[in-house]
Amino acid sequence: MSAGAFGGTHATPRALDNALAVLPSGTPVAFTISERWMDVSDPDGFGVAVERLVAEGRLSVLERTRFQHRVTTTGEPIFYELLVGATG
Repeated sequence: MSAGAFGGTHATPRALDNALAVLPSGTPVAFTISERWMDVSDPDGFGVAVERLVAEGRLSVLERTRFQHRVTTTGEPIFYELLVGATG
């Protein structure tokens, strides 16, 4: 089991790719990513990376849920996506 933060300056889509690559096929995975990093119009973002991993059969997504992670100091909500699945 491992926990960490993907997105922004924490860990790049390449880090997600590398992390999944070392896991045996069928390994359960769950991770969260700020929804601002999941924009599929950003070719270097997590949205494109997740779509590619699924298309290549390297990730099977069983659940994808948007949730409020926290609020800013000014009260603005910050949303993340939870992805639950297994390596391919």
